[in-house]
Amino acid sequence: MPPRASRTVAHFLLRAILCLFCLWQSPPALSAQADLHATREKLAGLEGCLGLGNTAINRLRQGLLSGYSQGRPWAQRPTLLDQMVAPPPAEYLDSLDRDLMACDVAKKQKDDKVRKAILDQVLQDVTIKAQDCERFGMGRLVQVNVSTVRAGMPENGWVVFWKWMPVGPLQTVETSLPGLTSPATKAFPPGTYAFRAEKRISSTEIRTTETRTVIVGGTATVDCPLLIE
Repeated sequence: MPPRASRTVAHFLLRAILCLFCLWQSPPALSAQADLHATREKLAGLEGCLGLGNTAINRLRQGLLSGYSQGRPWAQRPTLLDQMVAPPPAEYLDSLDRDLMACDVAKKQKDDKVRKAILDQVLQDVTIKAQDCERFGMGRLVQVNVSTVRAGMPENGWVVFWKWMPVGPLQTVETSLPGLTSPATKAFPPGTYAFRAEKRISSTEIRTTETRTVIVGGTATVDCPLLIE
């Protein structure tokens, strides 16, 4: 085969291989973009709540959609690498939905002070999540280990309950953690939570006298001891 013909065949084969590679890569990229669509919508809703150009929202958007490296935004990824951008865990998206529901509650308040108090809680939650992204790269869950302690010693068999954003005018639902202490564990999105424990002895229900508020984030795991008096 003449040299020029060989080059033509080689060029054709190279183009065919590149086309096949692009086709092979496209579905994951499209899938990643579809998965991130829900995240974008929730961030847009929060921006409408807290105001366009809100700094905390912008920092969180960077963390959830692109990511950080040593506290700085990662460079813009090429199209073929979009599939590397994993959407936040489902529990994380649920926590953004709670922020949006809090925004809806705030809109219905006639008292300016009450409305501001609720929006301040939403802003605090967004800020905590943004700071966590800057430290750990992207949206993540944090394992919380809740133990029940009496006189400095762990005591087992307690049911642990938690709720999100426990202070202020916004009332939230309390949910039990799976399993009993000690410890009871669960992975949470970064945020502010309250924990308490209770135990039934015969027909008497005993509760921990202290509700411990824990800000999740900053470390890989969080230990939360509940004191029994």
